[in-house]
Amino acid sequence: MKLIFLSDKHVGSELSKPVYNKNGNIVLNKGGKLSDFAIKKLNGLGIYSAYVEEEGTEDIVVEDVIDVNTQLKCIQLLEEAFNSIKKNGYFDESQITNLLKEILQNLSISENTLSVSNGVRNIENSIYVHSLNVAILSAIIGINLNYNYEKLYNLVLGAFLHDIGYALSDDENHTVKGIDILRNSKGINVTSYIIALQHHERVDGLGYPNQQNGNDIYEFSKIVAICNEYDNLISKKGLQPFEAFEEIIGKSSTYFDENIIKVFKKNIYIYPTGMEVKLSSGDVGVVYQQNKYMPMRPIVKTKDKHYNLLEELTLFIVNK
Repeated sequence: MKLIFLSDKHVGSELSKPVYNKNGNIVLNKGGKLSDFAIKKLNGLGIYSAYVEEEGTEDIVVEDVIDVNTQLKCIQLLEEAFNSIKKNGYFDESQITNLLKEILQNLSISENTLSVSNGVRNIENSIYVHSLNVAILSAIIGINLNYNYEKLYNLVLGAFLHDIGYALSDDENHTVKGIDILRNSKGINVTSYIIALQHHERVDGLGYPNQQNGNDIYEFSKIVAICNEYDNLISKKGLQPFEAFEEIIGKSSTYFDENIIKVFKKNIYIYPTGMEVKLSSGDVGVVYQQNKYMPMRPIVKTKDKHYNLLEELTLFIVNK
């Protein structure tokens, strides 16, 4: 399979993974042909990329960190939580906490799993899919910081609920509303709910709501700040992963904690498996496999051979 960024040049391509709407119904199934109408419809839903079948890429396999049914369940529970808060001012967190515990026990993170959900993303559920993506990205960082299970769970729970304040506010005040909602939930630890307040703080003290800086920002919040910005750059600005990565790195000295940025740089694969890339030699190929801890140096499959960029040190990917 091959990852494409949807445009009219891909009319006629055959999907290798289905695309879903907010209710879990299939918008376009595996094997479906991309028409000009279908591409515009997917773009209208906020979906800018998809996996398709292409000759020569049959041996490329991409897995989801969390299976699609579980992704859809997460999205449904978070939407229900938002609706309950809007109606009653509170929500029952028990189903969410139970599901996240189950997810962590079965999490599948390897070099070739998708770290950002796209096939279930659309305009109507964007904040819920965004929250799930931030939780997954945060889990990857937490695992690579060697967090134990309890610490990882509290990080992922806080990451998943970091934007809960948007249920009551559509501006910067969502951070204050968020911590007010979560601190009244019996099953949520302070290390989780502080994230809702602090995930827009910056290490240089120019963030919001309290202009905290450096060590005044809790480590979980620093992790979620990076993951939140990264997914927003992809989902809201339509950047490709490597473009979002470059913007994150460009802000690292003022916005983000440099120690966590180092972990992010090693473990977030910015050229997803299946993505078409151009090499500095002029060869065009598809990312065949990732190299652990070296996201900028994957294995690239061209028509004639495989290039392992860890070994082919004179070659590099040219961002198109």
